[in-house]
Amino acid sequence: PHSLQIKNFDYLPEYSRTKFVQKISKEKDLFTVKAKSLAIHNMDWGFRNEVFFFNASSIILDDLDANIYRNKLPADDLRKKPLYNTLLRKIPFPLKIDTLLVRNSKLVYEEEIDFKKGPSVLTFDRFNLNAKNIRSGYGLKKTADLDIKINCLFMQNSPLKIHWTLKILDPQDGFNIKGSIANFNIQALSRFTKPYINTSFKGTFNNFDFDITGNDKKATGNAQ
Repeated sequence: PHSLQIKNFDYLPEYSRTKFVQKISKEKDLFTVKAKSLAIHNMDWGFRNEVFFFNASSIILDDLDANIYRNKLPADDLRKKPLYNTLLRKIPFPLKIDTLLVRNSKLVYEEEIDFKKGPSVLTFDRFNLNAKNIRSGYGLKKTADLDIKINCLFMQNSPLKIHWTLKILDPQDGFNIKGSIANFNIQALSRFTKPYINTSFKGTFNNFDFDITGNDKKATGNAQ
């Protein structure tokens, strides 16, 4: 009742990419997720006044291998997509996770406009994430910001660091995201740009920094 350990966790698509695209009328992501280990520590869960609640001190994913695939052949989904602030704020029960850790993992995003050309690919290797203060908004009047730190290797090429904060209870969905990428050989982006817009680049960014603050309506910041 207080801890959970899962080895060789798989979350797999029911259909192949081709069949999935045939079945959807509008763009939608297809997820494939595998992890060698999923652990939840110090769980406290149940019902209070007939309302479900879930608390945990930590959730840890080790050796995660996650793939997100999107095909651009179906029509755009023009509905408004809520930001993560809203998604957390509107969870209809108390949720409290002190720490989420993703360790020694890999994230791949693929976007495809033509099955013959193959997908455009973005990769994030040696992916490590530390998120603090994951909360739903249910019953809360104040809470600390959700604080996320990420470090990884972008396109098998360059160290990428990100610090991202979200104001969960802010009805304007305020956020700040800042980070840096070092020694980036932009030729590595050809894996994404060549299939997508038939373009490649040459050159190196010794260091690229960005700092963006925004909400549901607008975002401002700088990149240099």
